[in-house]
Amino acid sequence: MSYVTSPDARLLYGGSSAIMFDTASDRFDSWSFAQYRETSAFSVPVSQIILEFQNLWRFRTTGNRGGPISIRDLLNAVYVHSRTELSREQISEMPADLRNAANRSYRARVQEQSSLDFRPLPMTVLDFLVGNTVFVGLSPKAEEPTTWIAHFGPRSLLNASNVDAQVWPTVSNNSEYAPSLYAQARPTGSNRAHVSNPYAQAPVARTLSAVPNINAFLMFGGHHALTYDIAPEFNGWEFSHYSGTSAFMVPLTQINLEFQNLWRFPMTGNKGGQISIYDVLEAVHKYSRTELQRGHISEMPQNRRTEAGRSYYERVGQPQLGSMRPPMIVLDFLAGNTMFLGLSPKAQDPTTCIVHFGPPS
Repeated sequence: MSYVTSPDARLLYGGSSAIMFDTASDRFDSWSFAQYRETSAFSVPVSQIILEFQNLWRFRTTGNRGGPISIRDLLNAVYVHSRTELSREQISEMPADLRNAANRSYRARVQEQSSLDFRPLPMTVLDFLVGNTVFVGLSPKAEEPTTWIAHFGPRSLLNASNVDAQVWPTVSNNSEYAPSLYAQARPTGSNRAHVSNPYAQAPVARTLSAVPNINAFLMFGGHHALTYDIAPEFNGWEFSHYSGTSAFMVPLTQINLEFQNLWRFPMTGNKGGQISIYDVLEAVHKYSRTELQRGHISEMPQNRRTEAGRSYYERVGQPQLGSMRPPMIVLDFLAGNTMFLGLSPKAQDPTTCIVHFGPPS
C-alpha cells in the first residue's frame, strides 16, 4: 500500500462508523470522548498534521504533549479551530455570497449571547460553516499527504435515526472558496426531512448517471491510493475495514470498470447498496479472472496475444499430455502488470472508471 497512513474508521469521512459531533456546542464535551484519549487517530500514529477547513483555513494540529494524535485530540482540535477568530481583512477577502451566508450564521449565534454580556462577539470560522456545524470525518487532500480535510454537515444528521445510508458532502464545486454541498440520504418511513442548503445545486447521483469524485484511497496517482497485487488470491480480511467506506465522494450503486481499453464490466455495491472501497477492490480481482473465449482472443493484436501467452504459461505451467488446458483469463492480458494502482474517470464517458495496473513491486 502506498499511502502513509489513514484515519481510524471512526474518523473516516463517509464511513459507516464515523463519529459525529456538533462544533456549535457551548463547550467541547471531553468526557464523552475520554475513551478515545489513548486511541490513535491514524493507522500509523503521527504527532502532527494539517487540518483544512472549507478550502480556506489550514491549522497545524499536534498530539497531547507532543505525542501521537489520538481520536480525542483530533476531535478537540476540530472544536478549537472552529473557534478561531477572523480579522476584518480576512473576512473582506471572502466572496460576497459566502460573507452574506456567514453573516446570517453570525447574527443567529449572537442572538443566543447572554444579555448580561455586552462585549461584541467576533466572527469565527464557525460562522463560515453556514450552519453545517456537525463534524462528520476526515478525507485526505490530494497531493498533500500531511493534510487532511475536515468535513461538516447539518445538525439534522445527529437526529437522523432512521436513515438507510448517509450521502456525504463534496468539498469543492470548482471554486477556490467553494462551501461544501450537503444532502440527506434516503430517509425511510415518515422520516423524510430534506436538508435545505443555499449552495445545493443538483440532486445527488446514486446510479449509473455520473461518476463523481473518486475516493482518494482509490484515485490513480494519488499519495493515498491503495495498491495490491491481484495475481494471488484476494485477501478480503486485509481490506475489510473499508467495507463501510464509499468508493466515491457521492455514493453510487452502479458503475462500469474498464480494463486495458478492452473489457468493460458493470459492477454494483454489495446487496445493491452503495459501492464501497472494499467492493471495488474485490470486483477488480474477480473480473481479472474472467475467462476468455477463443473468438475474443483471436481478435487481439498479435503482440498482445504473444505477451498474454507468456503470462499464461507462467501462471499455469506446461500442461501434461492429454490433460485439459485451463482457459486464458483477463489476468493473462495484463502481461505481468498485476499491481492494482487505482481508478481514473474515463473521458467522455461519465459512467465508467478506468482500472490502472503496473508491475508488482
